[in-house]
Amino acid sequence: MNLFLQKTYSLRYICRMIYRRIGLLLIVCLLIISQNANAQNVRLVSPKQNQYVDSIVEFSWSAADSAMLYTVNISKDTSNTSLYSNYTTLNNRISLKVDTGSFFWRVNVITKTNYSFSTNWSGYTHYLPNRVDSLNLWLIADTSHLTLVRDSFVAQWFDLSSELNHTNYQANAGVQPLVKYNKLNNFSAVRFDSPITNFCRLDLTNSLTSEDYSVFMVYNHFDSQFRRRILMSLNNSNWYMGINANQFTVFDSLSLQGKTVLDKQFVVHNIYSNNDTVSNIVNGIEYGKRKSINSPGTNLRLGFDQPFSDILEIIMINGSITPHVRQNIDQYLMDKYAPPVNLGPDRKVCSFPDSIALGIDYALDYQWSTGDTTDAVQIDSAGKYYVTITDMFERTSVDSVYLTLDTSDYQFSFNFQDTTICVGDTIVLQTQKLDRFAYQWNTSATSTTIEVADAGQYILSVQNCLNNISSDTIQVNLNQPRFSLGRDTIACFNEVLTLQPDSTFNNVSYFWSNNQNSASIAADTSGLYSLRVEDRYGCEFSDSIFVEIDSSLFGLTLGADTSLCAGNQIGLQLPADTISSYLWNTNDTSALLEVNTSGNYYLRVSNGRCQLSDTIQVAIQGQAPTASFSASNFCFMDTVSFSDFSSAPMGDTLVDWKWSFGNQDSAFVPNPMHRFSNVQTYRVLLQVETDKGCIDTAQQNIVIRPKPIADFASFAACAKEVVYFADSSNISSGNIIGYLWNFGDTAAAVNSSNQPNPRHTYDTLGLYQVQLIVESEFGCKDTAFQQKNINPTPNVKYSFKGNCLNDSVLFNNQSVIAGNEQASDFLWIIEGLFYREANPALQFLSSGKKEVFFRVTTDSSCYAVVEDSIEIFDNPIADLVMNEYCEETPFTIQDNSSGAYPITNWLYVIDEDTSYQQNPTFTIEENGTYSLFMKVSDTNECVDSIQRNIDINPKPTADFAFLINNSGAPYRLAVENNSKDAQTYFWDLGNGETSTLEVPDYTYTNPGNYSIKLVASASNTCKDSLSKNLRVLPNYLDAFIENLILLKDVNGYLKVQLSLVNAGNNLIDSIQLEANINGDFTVSEKVDGPIERSKTKGHEMNASIRSDEEVDFVCLKIAMVNGRLDDVLENNELCEAGFNNELMINVFPNPTSGQINFEYVIPSSAKVQIQIFDQLGKKMVDKDLGVQTKGYYLSTFSLSHLKTGSYHYRLVYGDQEKTGTIIKQ
Repeated sequence: MNLFLQKTYSLRYICRMIYRRIGLLLIVCLLIISQNANAQNVRLVSPKQNQYVDSIVEFSWSAADSAMLYTVNISKDTSNTSLYSNYTTLNNRISLKVDTGSFFWRVNVITKTNYSFSTNWSGYTHYLPNRVDSLNLWLIADTSHLTLVRDSFVAQWFDLSSELNHTNYQANAGVQPLVKYNKLNNFSAVRFDSPITNFCRLDLTNSLTSEDYSVFMVYNHFDSQFRRRILMSLNNSNWYMGINANQFTVFDSLSLQGKTVLDKQFVVHNIYSNNDTVSNIVNGIEYGKRKSINSPGTNLRLGFDQPFSDILEIIMINGSITPHVRQNIDQYLMDKYAPPVNLGPDRKVCSFPDSIALGIDYALDYQWSTGDTTDAVQIDSAGKYYVTITDMFERTSVDSVYLTLDTSDYQFSFNFQDTTICVGDTIVLQTQKLDRFAYQWNTSATSTTIEVADAGQYILSVQNCLNNISSDTIQVNLNQPRFSLGRDTIACFNEVLTLQPDSTFNNVSYFWSNNQNSASIAADTSGLYSLRVEDRYGCEFSDSIFVEIDSSLFGLTLGADTSLCAGNQIGLQLPADTISSYLWNTNDTSALLEVNTSGNYYLRVSNGRCQLSDTIQVAIQGQAPTASFSASNFCFMDTVSFSDFSSAPMGDTLVDWKWSFGNQDSAFVPNPMHRFSNVQTYRVLLQVETDKGCIDTAQQNIVIRPKPIADFASFAACAKEVVYFADSSNISSGNIIGYLWNFGDTAAAVNSSNQPNPRHTYDTLGLYQVQLIVESEFGCKDTAFQQKNINPTPNVKYSFKGNCLNDSVLFNNQSVIAGNEQASDFLWIIEGLFYREANPALQFLSSGKKEVFFRVTTDSSCYAVVEDSIEIFDNPIADLVMNEYCEETPFTIQDNSSGAYPITNWLYVIDEDTSYQQNPTFTIEENGTYSLFMKVSDTNECVDSIQRNIDINPKPTADFAFLINNSGAPYRLAVENNSKDAQTYFWDLGNGETSTLEVPDYTYTNPGNYSIKLVASASNTCKDSLSKNLRVLPNYLDAFIENLILLKDVNGYLKVQLSLVNAGNNLIDSIQLEANINGDFTVSEKVDGPIERSKTKGHEMNASIRSDEEVDFVCLKIAMVNGRLDDVLENNELCEAGFNNELMINVFPNPTSGQINFEYVIPSSAKVQIQIFDQLGKKMVDKDLGVQTKGYYLSTFSLSHLKTGSYHYRLVYGDQEKTGTIIKQ
């Protein structure tokens, strides 16, 4: 027989038993694997070996493809004989709630081939701090343990220890901390983040007074400034736990060395005091220890001084624990908030690449076997992969996972038969879940589990890694033994109620709650009646009905037959409050019937559901009086006043009053007063009797209401501090609806309140009478008085002197305390150090903002705090830039001082000269070495000074002269440098061009006025400068011959002397001359310049001309100037008569087409006339040139108006004439 069936009978029977017990049928669907796997490779995954776990644990292991069923065995040891519990599952994971203690677990695997095997044992521990006897406080930031107001603000934190040391209720909304969700490993935290001392806090009610104690706290710090942050402390600051000097530390008059704070990183911080030694332990590592000085004591506060922390959990132990217990708690906290890394069970995948993603918030870094360092890694091939993480508490953990490629062709089928369930029940159809497969039900569900309630065929198709799909079907049938006993009902005591189902069944069994087995029963008592009907399939259905028997009319009667006076009333004795209608045989519908005649009287009453009838025989014996009364004051312990308003018939007199107050007390006067002893309803009766013996009775229900008991408490008793009044009034029943407070503070603008828990601030000290009046919903009141002694609160002030680095800073207490109170304690916390004197003095070794906490406490323990900061400023650094300075030259001292704050004042002293300018200018007439003193101060009045020697050097003399000025462009600068004692030169040529030559080589191409500046510098950088104006004229080249002198030397050579004039703007460098002698012979010669503008240069031609003939004239012509024609050609030629005394004439060009020139030399002064005639002798030109002196002349005439042909000319000179012919072309 199959091993599984041997142990579990049959699957169908198991399913039925499950259904009978819990009304839920679980159908298990298994995968049939065609290829057997090596099942022995099942590996335990989670929890890890020796891991500390929470109360709900997910056990997981690597899956075996051939597995049919897994059983998780949990044992106290590793023997098979002491199994603690077993849990069976189809899948390779199960979540279980575990007990506290250390346990071992393993997995037993049952395969489909009748094979069973077990894994090795692995240990885990579920540890809770409440196992420690001296546990004093245990706070977890779970919202179920917090009182939240305004959605997320914490008013109270509940203690989970047996001491129930819940924090005081924080009613002040302004100082309530905040809950933060999912801060670490999905756990919530309580955030204390106020920047003001005491403005975000919860007050603890427990005490740590033992010399041996332990405090464990899981928290972080998220402020960027790691100065002193007190997270938990005594009110007097003699002991605190938190941040100081950028370390997690404890202070008990001295600080212990601690772990360095990293922003937002959580730690498990443990203060462990044992055998007079206190240790500071962070994340299980001891950072410092020494002899213990103070224990935490009482009146501890959370969030004392700007903690900026998120707290996850706090554990306090008021007593000694062993190091082993301490380590257990450390391990519990670290594994809870940062459990070992878990990659999950080994996996088969259908293809690569695949991925593994962790996404845990408590990991600081990741190191994968692939080299990746992120929280996720891509897998490209089969194999073993592992990751090492460093968690929030700087522990490392390693885990690995195998990934393999699934290439098998899995086939799926159900292993069980069809089944039947009852209508209204559900079936869970479930198959083993393999993540690599795709599942598809005919219901459209794609999970491995579905829950169904309807009859039908359910088909599951499974797609394997080869994309092959296999399917199987299961049939679910419904049976219907459903019924209803009806709604809950009420029956009358004098009626019969039959209970039976509203459906008729065959072949069923009935099981009533009163042990009857019939189809119906009679209900005659109040109670819950239930019926279970079970059919032959074992399906069952139950229903119940609550029956209430109404007996409110039971026992009511009109009493025995009687004799009455006319006018008396009859009615039920002690009528029920539930009666809603009365009907007498007289058709009267009142509760009491006035009787005036003898006879039988019948009454039927109803409460709206049940009815009751009774009869009474009445005989009339006289006329009855009318009884009536009223009452007032119905509050407990008040005296109720009753007033009789009864009356007697005409002629009769009331002679007797009998009062019954419903509590065995009575009175016999008309208007009694009575104090009732209990809070309850009293039926008060008044019977009056006349002198004729006739009586009448009146009755009323008097409800005595409870009085509230006024009481209250108050917190704080210091002036200018909010005093919280807490109403503690109570009332035995009903509600207190009214409050009226009078704070006794007549000087206050608001001296009253109608709130239950008001607050009031007393401005001044004194004794105040506080009154509270409370009122119930029925107007009952009570008053409470208390004397409230308000002590003066110090007005804390201080001043300090000295705010520059290296100053001795003196703090001066200037606090004021009213009345006769004196300051009993001073506490300064400056830079994390404590000072108890009133006026401490200290020297800061670094600059920057210094936090100052100053608290003054009076004799009556009233205190006030000033939290402030002062700035210690760096001194400025006096400095200047040293340059080379020159005598007789103004020089500027360049300030190079620096500082964190602006420098505002300067002082310079040199050679008895003083300046307060930042960059002063001095002039020293003589060279030499001088002492310079400099002092600077900044906006904070911090100062610095220096003294330096400076050298004053001799300076050079700049001088130059233009060799040529006012010349035309292009102009090559001609200058002479006459500077003295200079080494280098800088020329500013006035047009943006510069030169560093001693004499610049530069040509100006554009006319204009230029300011030429020469800066002459000595080797010591002393300088002198000189500027002169240079004028460059427009380009204009013109030269002419001013004088021409012809001479013959003794040898008969002709000497030509001349004067050349520069009539243009430009400098003339050269002139090319041509000398023409008698118009026949030409000599050319170059004359070199320079000839400046408007200057004349004399020149004698180098050529010596010997002429045997007489020289009639010499014409000297300027052919080229500076290698080109000059701009004015008309003045380029000058002729001079030679040594011949005869008239000479030369006419050219001839023939001519337009212009004719007459060149002639006259030997002496005479009148000259030129005439031209045509062939007919007609005068065509007649020019009288007047008297001309001896010399050479050239006259030109235009013949353009003449016709072509021959013409005759005649030149008349005195009495001589010359004639000739001119051909006009």
